[in-house]
This record gives sequence, C-alpha cells and structure tokens, in this order.
Amino acid sequence: MITPANLHSTILRSHLKFVPPLHRVFHPQADQGHVEHYLRHHPLPIIAHLGRAHTLGENEPITEPPHEFVYANNAALRLFRFPSEQELIGRHSHTVLPAHPVHSHRVHHVDAFKDLRKSGYSTDNSGYWRTKYNDVFRSNGTVFWNLLDEVDGDRVIGYAGALVRNEKCPWFYDDEYHKLHLDEF
Repeated sequence: MITPANLHSTILRSHLKFVPPLHRVFHPQADQGHVEHYLRHHPLPIIAHLGRAHTLGENEPITEPPHEFVYANNAALRLFRFPSEQELIGRHSHTVLPAHPVHSHRVHHVDAFKDLRKSGYSTDNSGYWRTKYNDVFRSNGTVFWNLLDEVDGDRVIGYAGALVRNEKCPWFYDDEYHKLHLDEF
C-alpha cells in the first residue's frame, strides 16, 4: 500500500526494478533520506497513479474506476499548470487527457499499457495531454513503469511516468532550470 511515508521510495524502487538501465531516468540513491528531494526537484515531470493500466479496444467501456493521481513533482505541476500539488492529487487521470478525438489518449496509450502488463515498463511513448487551462501539449519519449506494493512486492498497485520531451508548452520552459540548461535538450 502506498502511504505518504513510502510514496517516493515506491516510485524510485519500482523504476529501478522494471526499467532497464539504458532507459532509466532515475539513479539509485545511497541515502534514502534524499529520495523525496531527488524526485520532487527532478527536472523531468514525474507523475504517479493508483490503479492498474488497462488495455481496451476503441469501443470497449472502461469498467474500472478512473485512476487518481497520487504524485506529481514540481516539474509536473509546472507542465500541467497546477499551482499546488493539492489541486492535482486525487484528480482522475482523464482530467489531463484531451477530449478531442484527434488527440485521443487511447491511440497513444494502448501500446504503453500492453507493455506495462507484459514487462512492467514501457519506453519511448508519445501522447497528448492537457493542462488545467485546457492547453494541449505533446509528450515524446515518455517512460512508464508499474508501481509495486511495498508489503507484497509482486502486487502492482499503480503506475508512474516520466514525461521526457514536451512540445507546444512554452510555459514549461520558462523557469530558471530550463533557462540555464535549454541547450542540453
């Protein structure tokens, strides 16, 4: 079970367990006391949901409850334009997926969910997202991974993602980190 006390270590441990070194966006942390700060201030937007990733055909109804956000680091809050974590945590994940059929999340996320079920991770995903203010942007190179229960290490309780390359979101790159490092992207 994810609790506020183990949330950050669950995200990091699950990432290191599932994602092969070539595709990792995180590094192991020797001091577990620094994990929360490491994730909170990571330059990539990191999000996490409770609930298993599911694969549905285009006309199949969703029969399980929508997944709720349980985590968003500072970069994710800036990208999705939420001023505080309290405004995003607990929201259903569909609130950041575009409603327009051209930007259908099903088209882009079905393969990722298949990979999550098969191998526990999925890399190089692309898809459209929307902000609190309904601005639509595209993410490429997204890495998703399953989250494992800290008590029962084999039970998948959710999934997390790192949005690696983001387009059509100038507000995201207007911060001190990106002003200093923009040429590295």
